[in-house]
Amino acid sequence: MTGDNEMVRIDMMIKYKYLVLLLFLSIGAYVPSAHAGGLPTSAPMADTCDADIMLAMETRAWLEAQREITQNQNLIAKPDSVMEYTCFDSFLDVLALEAANMFSENTSVWTGGSVALITNTDMDNALSELVGASMNEYITTNFGHSFLGGRGSNDYTPSATISGAAYTCDRMNVVWQNAKCLNFATRPEDGFLTFDQHASNDPRNLPTGSECTGDTRWSTYIDATFNSPDWRTTYDTNIDDTYTLSSEYTEPGDCSDARMIRTGLRIFDDGTTIQDAVCLNPGCFYNGTGCQAY
Repeated sequence: MTGDNEMVRIDMMIKYKYLVLLLFLSIGAYVPSAHAGGLPTSAPMADTCDADIMLAMETRAWLEAQREITQNQNLIAKPDSVMEYTCFDSFLDVLALEAANMFSENTSVWTGGSVALITNTDMDNALSELVGASMNEYITTNFGHSFLGGRGSNDYTPSATISGAAYTCDRMNVVWQNAKCLNFATRPEDGFLTFDQHASNDPRNLPTGSECTGDTRWSTYIDATFNSPDWRTTYDTNIDDTYTLSSEYTEPGDCSDARMIRTGLRIFDDGTTIQDAVCLNPGCFYNGTGCQAY
């Protein structure tokens, strides 16, 4: 077994030396030389750090952020008043009913008297003037729209006139039903809008009477980003040239032009010196003088 291992090592050393010899001969046969022929060149962009490109990026960032902010403000409804949800005037009716004998409507002390200084509606009137009227004005002025910030189909405005009665109120159930059955994008303003649509129409128009005035920068920034950015006039030609060259140099089987890259090596074949090259286009090979289709 030891002898066999020794023979294997000797065999590997011979092969290794043979490979080294081939490499040495290859280096001697392929001598680097100056590039000859090669790719046609297009003029590079003179300025690769253009402030106009940064400006276009900034205006595009503003458009993206403003669109998201605007739709958030449109879709997130204005909160309604708790006084509407709880029918606060009905609470006052209960107070007027239960507190009649505690305060200004206690007529028992005047029973049998000849002068009636109070009536059985004095408590109602006091609550109406002290709370009911101001509450009604507050709700009408600040929440004079349907539930869910104007998106619902129902509303409630507490009455300014208070009279003793039991508590009844179903507004919480009504607004819950409104919210439960409210679908996305029920209005044209609620969908995914383009920049141009935002520029021509501000979707933040609920509740009615509190519409937002559209930002005048929309059109300016759209133009600066897409329509006529300053950088485009400078680089349009270079970009078009680069695209054209890239498409030509990658078209399979298009070997008509000498689209080849010199390797810088020379091949000696039977006394003839050949400048080595590789062809860019798929399906082409270098035949010693140019690119040829397989």
